[in-house]
Amino acid sequence: MQDLSVDFGKDKDGQDWKTINDGVMGGLSQGNSFFNENTVIFKGLISLENNGGFASYRKPFGKYDYSQYEKLSIRCRGNGGTFALTFETSSRFYEPNFKYEFTPKDEWQVFECNLEDLRESILLKYTGNLISSEDIANIIRFGIIKGDKREGVFELEVDYIRFE
Repeated sequence: MQDLSVDFGKDKDGQDWKTINDGVMGGLSQGNSFFNENTVIFKGLISLENNGGFASYRKPFGKYDYSQYEKLSIRCRGNGGTFALTFETSSRFYEPNFKYEFTPKDEWQVFECNLEDLRESILLKYTGNLISSEDIANIIRFGIIKGDKREGVFELEVDYIRFE
């Protein structure tokens, strides 16, 4: 069984992840990432100008089959509101993706979610549908997004994301 978990930090996992902000669609939000010894820090400023409103930190496109797992957990701390883990099945931004939202505090916390409870979202709006078994097996990109359309600064420090 392939382990798709991520243990962030210098000389660890996540070195190939990229920051993608709403500037790809004309927005003015800013997000950057950097590594500590055992974590990654994703921080920035969300702007709603020019129809903006998101910053993200994502794994490269690939073929990721999460069907061997039942749940995920993320150990993190942060501020600035709600974040989400995102799972994409299409490279088109207007196609559905699937999310798990969490709102961290300044202290370390572990958030857990059953994969079958990932919620379908189109353009940052939930549809009411959940992820299908077929979609769980056909993920092309996975990441973290600050996309709650709340203007202001944010910071998220992540130790790991585990799949079990």
